[in-house]
Amino acid sequence: MAERKELIPLQHSNVTQLTHKGEKRDWIVKTNQTDQELFILPKHFTEADVFKILEFARKFEIEAFNIGINFEKDKNIKQNKEKHEQYIKQIKIARDENKRLASKLMKLIGAKEE
Repeated sequence: MAERKELIPLQHSNVTQLTHKGEKRDWIVKTNQTDQELFILPKHFTEADVFKILEFARKFEIEAFNIGINFEKDKNIKQNKEKHEQYIKQIKIARDENKRLASKLMKLIGAKEE
């Protein structure tokens, strides 16, 4: 089974800051599963700053994701409603034509219409 690609990577990400020879390096934000680097924050940011930024970014990522989902739902509902109306119209046309043909057939064979 193929692994599903993360739809909203910040929601499932981690942040690390490595130290080399006593000197702190930049903060790196990566996805949890693929370890793909998402962005880098300057090394002078405090841990509290980094997590505030990450929380802020996650908030807007999820809001944008949900807006996109709702947009697609609304679009699909509209398209499905239009298709449904077309099908109802076709069914009515077919029903009326069936009644007309049944009436003609009844007249041709001399049967009484119900």
